[in-house]
Amino acid sequence: MSTVSPLPAIRRSSADVRLTLYIGATSYRIAQIAEDFFILSQETALPGTSGIVCIQIDEYEKREVATWEASDAPRRRVQASYSPIV
Repeated sequence: MSTVSPLPAIRRSSADVRLTLYIGATSYRIAQIAEDFFILSQETALPGTSGIVCIQIDEYEKREVATWEASDAPRRRVQASYSPIV
């Protein structure tokens, strides 16, 4: 199982954090991310089975490919695996 690599240490009390899923030209806001799932900010029926997860913390940015099983049902929690963009 691949995992999201460690993020840099935050040295101040507050950070600007943005988690976004991109599928084609459409973006979806992610509320939470873990090594084997992500939680969308609102229940959504995701098209397809993959997209790009963008993790932004202040000036740091990391993008990885996320893959999941297809489902027509709207959902917030999505079981996913992540791999580096090649």
